Amino acid sequence: MNKKIVHFVARDKFTEGYINWMTNMFPDIQHCFVTRKTNKDLDLYEECKVFYYKKEIDIFKLDEIKRLVTKADRIIISGFFYRTTTEILFLLNVPKIVKNKIFIHFWGGDFYKYRDIKSIREIIEKYIRRKTINSVRAIIMLIEEDYEQIKNILNIEKEYYVAIMPNDPKKNYIFKSEKKVDNTLRILIGNSATKENQHNEIFDVIGKFKEQDIEIICPLSYGDEKYREKVISKGNEVFGKKFKPITKYMDKQSYINLLSNCDIGIFNNNRQQAMGNINLMFELGKKLYIRSDNSMWNKYKKEGFVFYDTTKITDMSFDEFKAQNESDKKENFKAITALNDNSKGVEGWKKVFDN
Repeated sequence: MNKKIVHFVARDKFTEGYINWMTNMFPDIQHCFVTRKTNKDLDLYEECKVFYYKKEIDIFKLDEIKRLVTKADRIIISGFFYRTTTEILFLLNVPKIVKNKIFIHFWGGDFYKYRDIKSIREIIEKYIRRKTINSVRAIIMLIEEDYEQIKNILNIEKEYYVAIMPNDPKKNYIFKSEKKVDNTLRILIGNSATKENQHNEIFDVIGKFKEQDIEIICPLSYGDEKYREKVISKGNEVFGKKFKPITKYMDKQSYINLLSNCDIGIFNNNRQQAMGNINLMFELGKKLYIRSDNSMWNKYKKEGFVFYDTTKITDMSFDEFKAQNESDKKENFKAITALNDNSKGVEGWKKVFDN
């Protein structure tokens, strides 16, 4: 008999790809997906079976969802961004037999947020989250290196697996770097309007190149609105008209086209974040800088990528900063081809479904 897997998927830019990939790569499994209803429809395969709710708290009220989880062999919570109230209801209402089937798939922001807590409310929230995690079967990390991070941040020891955030097999994108028509060095900084990008720090470092022929591309289309305004103010102050903030959401092909016109990507993020952007830029043959005290540093080094440390830019000349060897591009293309191999992704998720 085919296994029944119920996926509770956070509603985000990753939701569509997650649902399509699972349905496409594991056709012998009976998948059911539960996600929040928004005013934007998901572009899914016809065979995808999806249930929608308006608020997280509704999950505990919908009889169809209760039936699904009772019959499920595995329950995956992908993107653990539930509010504290919902977690309390989870602890009170969900029987132990169901909790023993639950695997929580962490994306990054759903646990790194507890790294620097400053209020009583955050302390309570962190305690409830730890209690919730300890009540389920296992956790799933996007990368191996994140397990040590969550273990230290939440003070937990838990059975864990490593499984990717899937790309959407329904979409075919064009990856092509256009031939440059000018000599302007275009530098992409960060991936979102979140403080973990450490924008101001890297603006001060890159500011020494502001008299050069450069353009700063800064994606800020989602995240914290107040933080976004601070970043734009600082970017304008340091770089003037050379600062180009991206404040409106772009479809993926348009965004790939934007990245293809950049020469360098700088990801000064102080946690695992922006891996989608990083992978795209590697695929496009760009030179990348990543913060060396980030869990992604060891991940990408282990995979054979060639990239550089954001903390070393301070001591670089402009020529050193922008230089890139063709051999590095070849190594990165070989590494990203291996990383994008679907068989690796399937292998990781198969362990989750089978164990």
